[in-house]
Amino acid sequence: MSAVAVQAAVIMDRQRLQSEADQAKELAEGNRIRTALLAAVSHDLRTPLRASRRR
Repeated sequence: MSAVAVQAAVIMDRQRLQSEADQAKELAEGNRIRTALLAAVSHDLRTPLRASRRR
């Protein structure tokens, strides 16, 4: 293989890896937001509504 072909392969591989890393970051952020929302909703469902029980 010529040096140019090797360099081109390295560049393409780095671009692919960067794209995969960017996608992984996006998925991780989505999971973080989803987990925070689920925790908040879950907490609200477990916490009794004290205001509605007062007379």
